[in-house]
Amino acid sequence: MGTGLTWGTVRIAAVTGVLALVLVGAGCTASEVPRDSPAAVTPSSTAAEAEVKLVDVGNGRSVSATCWGSGSPAVIFLHGLIMRGDSDGWAHSPELQQRIAPETTYCEYERVNVGASSKVDGPFPVTDTVADLKGLIQGLGLASPVVLVGGSFGGLVAYTYAGTHPADVAGVVLLDPTLQSEDEIEKSLLPESMWLPYEAWQDTREQIDVLGAYPVAREALAGIPSVPGTIFVTESLEAPDPASAEAFRAGIRQMQADLIAHFDPSATITVDAPHAMLPIVPDEIAAVVIGMVDAAG
Repeated sequence: MGTGLTWGTVRIAAVTGVLALVLVGAGCTASEVPRDSPAAVTPSSTAAEAEVKLVDVGNGRSVSATCWGSGSPAVIFLHGLIMRGDSDGWAHSPELQQRIAPETTYCEYERVNVGASSKVDGPFPVTDTVADLKGLIQGLGLASPVVLVGGSFGGLVAYTYAGTHPADVAGVVLLDPTLQSEDEIEKSLLPESMWLPYEAWQDTREQIDVLGAYPVAREALAGIPSVPGTIFVTESLEAPDPASAEAFRAGIRQMQADLIAHFDPSATITVDAPHAMLPIVPDEIAAVVIGMVDAAG
């Protein structure tokens, strides 16, 4: 692109999805940029009480998964994109595990190229990520439908799964998710030097083809079933380019509204928290998830 900058990947508080994947000045890598939560997320101290399983999800791949509790519908947590330099702990939510496992089955898993899960070459298509989730549900022997909780890019995987496997989903909770048309808004409002390049997948440990995920997500929206959906969004939105800040914020809010409107009933909850909101508002999130479990039960 001739910008003289080195592409790195960093999450910015209150900026969602691909628009949180921004240019980092030359010499600054993703691992040098601190997370926007108050402390690193690590697996729960009670993890030893649950069995970690390597689940065959088909197509020669396996993913590492852990479940706690019992009952249906099960809740599955889908973590955000794991970057180079991130610990495996970012694939886990002790906050949710501790609050939801006493109520029903609660499961977490590490996508390919994270932790003990299979190592694959990139770019890894999101259609395979969705297929792995299907294989995980079957491999764990979970009864369908399930409730999905997806943070950031895990949110995109969650609603894409709901649209392609509608009978498997009892409800979806999205935590400042990667949105379905972020690729389009950046091209319409941001200078080309700020566009996410195709090669950005190389900055992630997961090696997921982020840009290729957007058209897949958009196509999946029409298939989302009439199940409860709640989206948690940040109160503040930082615009990458001051010249288009107002239009950028309006565009993000409209995409959030368009996304959650595909669920029925649907709700939007605005929180005073950063993009990595789980450590900040765990009670609010868990209450919504448990409400969906109760309604489905």
